[in-house]
Amino acid sequence: MLIKVILIAILLCLGVQTIKAETFIPAGPVSGTWTLPGSPYLIEGEITVPTGQRLIIDPGVAVIFMDYYKFIVKGQLIAVGTVEDSISFSAIDTIIGWHGLRFINTIDTSQIRYCNLSYGRAVGDTLPADYCGGAIFCQGSSLIIDHSHIWLCVAYGDGGGGIGCIGNSNVTVQDCLIEFCEGGVGGGIFAGFGASVTVDSCTITGCTSWNGGGGIALWNANPSIIANNVIANNTDNGT
Repeated sequence: MLIKVILIAILLCLGVQTIKAETFIPAGPVSGTWTLPGSPYLIEGEITVPTGQRLIIDPGVAVIFMDYYKFIVKGQLIAVGTVEDSISFSAIDTIIGWHGLRFINTIDTSQIRYCNLSYGRAVGDTLPADYCGGAIFCQGSSLIIDHSHIWLCVAYGDGGGGIGCIGNSNVTVQDCLIEFCEGGVGGGIFAGFGASVTVDSCTITGCTSWNGGGGIALWNANPSIIANNVIANNTDNGT
């Protein structure tokens, strides 16, 4: 009898551990804190952190886009995971993907630390915010990307299959792995039109550009620092 009670207790504990919550996020403004008990967060439309607002994403949270939606940041995003519990941004349909994180004229510095970003797609032909930066686009904003993994992302129209920066942005990318990304200019990272980037101690590999800069491309950028990186096995199909 005692053995049966113990066995039932163990099964109940295992059952509780395997139950996963999920939180549906409709289109519109977002702020506050996304916590692990509410993960995964299923994004059902274009969402925005408004100017003057902050969204904190806790370690271990998964953010999954249910269709091709943008995540626009005009306020501040603090997505800080840990070595053991990284934060993930991805899409339920890996062919359609999602439209990436888009930092637009923010005032406060946002942080992407210990995050995994995959299947970002920047598609469009009108605004840089549509076609630049497959996983992360930054315009007129300050951003730190640290100890993160960006892979299988594409900027179809212009620069930065992984990360694209323009318009007086100040972006630091350190201790990151960027791989298997594709972009018009800069398969891994593109910085131009007055942006400034620091890329330090990163590995950029397996990326492809169609118009120059398989790993990193700088075009009319402000003074930038590219140091201590491994940039190898990228393909530049530019002429």
